[in-house]
Amino acid sequence: MTHAEDDHGSSDLVVVANRLPLGIDEDGGWQRSPGGLVTALEPTLRARKGAWVGWPGRPDVEAEPFDDDGLAIRPVQISADEALAAHEGDTEARSLKAEAIDFLRDALQPECCTSRNFLRDRHART
Repeated sequence: MTHAEDDHGSSDLVVVANRLPLGIDEDGGWQRSPGGLVTALEPTLRARKGAWVGWPGRPDVEAEPFDDDGLAIRPVQISADEALAAHEGDTEARSLKAEAIDFLRDALQPECCTSRNFLRDRHART
């Protein structure tokens, strides 16, 4: 029995992300996904018999969980409509998140933020 076939909840460490560290290519095969999150977390996940839950990168594709050299890969199926809706909302979500961060920073740490805002504004003018 492979790690991916073990009982649910058997992983020591689980990452739930929007993408898997592997993606399904146009031919239906798996290829390594580039990116900082994968580079940073993958060695630790493998060492701790971890699991990675995420989208395989292609809509409307049903992929079975599998073991990739000690890392349990748990694909989540997303329809083309869901992928499009998530992508269209991404810009709006980032904007709202940035506004919320600015508001909280100013509200919770006014003296720190005042000097930071001064430096940011001064830099923007140069």
